[in-house]
Amino acid sequence: MSRIRADRYTNREGTGAPTFADGVNVVGISSLGITTVTGVGQTALTVNGDARITGVLTVGQGSVTIDGTSGNSSITGVTTAGIGSVYGVDSINDLGFPNAGPLSNRNLIINGAMTVAQRGTSHTSQHNINNYGVDRWQVVCPNTSAVLVHSHETTGGPEGFNNWLKISPSTADTTISPNDYSSVAQKIEGYNFASAQYGLSDAKEVTVSFKFKTNKAGTYCITHRNNVADRNYIHEFTPVADGNWQTITYTVPGDTTGTWEKTNNIGWRFEIFLANGTTNQSSTTDTWFGGSYYHSTPNQVNFLDSTSNELGITGVQVELGSKATPFEHRSFHDEQLKCMRYYQHFGNALASDDGTDDGFMMFHNWATTTAYGAQKFIVPMRARPSLTSPSSGLTYYSGGSLDSSINLDLIGANTNNGELRINDVSGLTQGTSGWLRIEGSGAYIAFSAEL
Repeated sequence: MSRIRADRYTNREGTGAPTFADGVNVVGISSLGITTVTGVGQTALTVNGDARITGVLTVGQGSVTIDGTSGNSSITGVTTAGIGSVYGVDSINDLGFPNAGPLSNRNLIINGAMTVAQRGTSHTSQHNINNYGVDRWQVVCPNTSAVLVHSHETTGGPEGFNNWLKISPSTADTTISPNDYSSVAQKIEGYNFASAQYGLSDAKEVTVSFKFKTNKAGTYCITHRNNVADRNYIHEFTPVADGNWQTITYTVPGDTTGTWEKTNNIGWRFEIFLANGTTNQSSTTDTWFGGSYYHSTPNQVNFLDSTSNELGITGVQVELGSKATPFEHRSFHDEQLKCMRYYQHFGNALASDDGTDDGFMMFHNWATTTAYGAQKFIVPMRARPSLTSPSSGLTYYSGGSLDSSINLDLIGANTNNGELRINDVSGLTQGTSGWLRIEGSGAYIAFSAEL
């Protein structure tokens, strides 16, 4: 074969390095300088400019796979990057990371780690009383004879999670009538889900992931739907019923049809069914379809059939894209403020409260039996809220006297503040003031704007 050897190449003007119009294949070179090729067998590869690599680049004991066409790029082992960027990376040290969209606020679920429980730690749902317990999570069992206990647990969670939602029947229902059902759900607000662009031609994929455990074998169905409940998506999963935590992950295609809320109404539902009668069943899975209120397939398990049944859920994440990324752990402060858009609690129902008396707000005595006060909400609420409080535990103090037999009403409100009225007190001095106190370990005042 022919061989050409030279100490130096110059271009045709006599200065600088040559230019190879058709490209050049260099074999066995470790360092490429700006104008020279030097140092066969060196330990470092230096590229000044733009390098495009397909295949596997081995770096120490790790490797870098960069494939700009398939999107299956990854980094394993220890890699140090300077000022430059690595594009299209899906995983680092075998952990998935987002390669599109935001690094924060990507989880469309609020309180997915079950950290916030303003209402307290233990609750009951039965018949037509569909209670919220852990913030933003509603547990329902309408029309059934079952009674569900759901609690905020702080021990025994999966790795990386201190809190989880536990659900178990305290009264069983072995026969589910055609219209009966039970579920645990969170309704995502339209403002938060609008970026998915549902109902449009560029509707985006959404990936769901969560931690789940149960001792009740069978197929569980998850349903997603729009606000008017005429677009449905059912996904089945069959967990290992050994009481151990496992990860459930699947991707939902974007729905290009239907009407989807993009303001402060329900934008998208995440709903795991615990039981479902025959009326609202469909065999269609993993695709969007029309019709009203389909809850599950005929394969749906009856979790309500025994008081020994138990399940747990935490780490719920709903995000745009086709891949599940590591759970986005937000600070407790941030998660609590997000929850307060839907529910704000004042008083002593929280586990962290000490049960002592708490002054709530000042009132102006409008008449001898009526007083008015204004409440500024901690954060703007989703919509005009409703007021809830127990029948006892509220006392009004004014002019050195007190009255614990009062009626408290929310007579006007917007998303930022509300006007409260105290009725049926006695002996007030018109034009003076007083204050409302929340007394006792079970007393509270709450404002709710849940979806």
